Amino acid sequence: MANALDGVSVADLTMGLAGPYCTMLLGDLGAEVIKVEPPDRGDYGREGAYGGHLFRSCSRNKKSLTLDLSKEEGKQILHRLIKKSDVFVQSYKPSTLPKLGIDYETLRKINPRLVYCSISGYGMDGPYKERPGFDLVGQAVSGLLYTYATNDSLVYPIALADLSVSMSAVQAILAALIARERTGTGQHVETSLLESAMNLLAYLAPEFFDLGRPIDKGSRELGVGFLGAYLASDSKFLVIQAFIDRIFDRMATIPELKHIIEDPRFRSWALRRTHCKELSACFREVIRTKPRDYWLSTLLQADVPCAPVLRFDEALRDPQVEHRKMIVELKHPTKGTVKNIAPPWKFSETPPLMRLPPPLLGEHTLEILENLGYSRREIDELGAKGVIRIKPLTN
Repeated sequence: MANALDGVSVADLTMGLAGPYCTMLLGDLGAEVIKVEPPDRGDYGREGAYGGHLFRSCSRNKKSLTLDLSKEEGKQILHRLIKKSDVFVQSYKPSTLPKLGIDYETLRKINPRLVYCSISGYGMDGPYKERPGFDLVGQAVSGLLYTYATNDSLVYPIALADLSVSMSAVQAILAALIARERTGTGQHVETSLLESAMNLLAYLAPEFFDLGRPIDKGSRELGVGFLGAYLASDSKFLVIQAFIDRIFDRMATIPELKHIIEDPRFRSWALRRTHCKELSACFREVIRTKPRDYWLSTLLQADVPCAPVLRFDEALRDPQVEHRKMIVELKHPTKGTVKNIAPPWKFSETPPLMRLPPPLLGEHTLEILENLGYSRREIDELGAKGVIRIKPLTN
């Protein structure tokens, strides 16, 4: 069965999470993704504090080509690859690109139809363009981190900036490929941790623009009138999100909550917003009187949006997660069976396929170079010079 991006080829010069997650999603959609890595160490996500788990989380459906781009022969191989590529994704600082021969102006001359995507910390221009940037940096400078930080911690465990910039890049690449069908030429698209993280605040921003009200800690709860996580009598949490009047009013059918719903302080969205802290306190007092399953059953019977707060291991066993086949298994050449979270889409005609496990470093170098027209003698010479690694590392 065909995939949505069958026939699209992607050259991937990214490391870590943001860029690799983007190119993995393109691979899941059917693109051929060739991940270009330094011969000596590869993507830093293969090792380090994550023990290779970071790499395996965002590297399925890719082939690994090792290239030393500091050598002229390495640049020539990459340029030959670019001639056959539809998409190029990179995450280097702007000043590094010309040194490696991978800046947009150079590559567009080689392939005018190339969609060239830059993923950076702050953008390819501006006063911060050369600053290093990782996920937490993007969250901090965008204002995102401050909205959910607590007095105890200014660190959030989920890489929201990395993941959002990945998806932003996928959207931009797909749009540029569609535009190329009309114009016949590629273009340079770019996104950054700063811009993608700031876009996560887009739904809160109008209140600041219109009223000058700061987007502060707890802004989400204050902004929508009523939502929250509550501790039940069995020490388990559930969330309730009933910010629309008609949904909030449904809780009046629940005897334990009726007095709260009919309280004059809470009879409209505007009033609930004004008295949000009092409303939350009222709910906390009542919810802690009975176990979580009672509240979930009662609230769902009233058609009120609610859910248990699950640990990750509990979420993996959830019947809806199992039904939607959200866990995929891949056969890795050295790790055996490895599990990944499945892509977040379902297609009726061109479903994503899990074709390849995360590659070993340089696993496909020989195959790729032969497809680019290099002879075995030339490949052996490149290996002897250290331009490539022919024998893959077992990681």
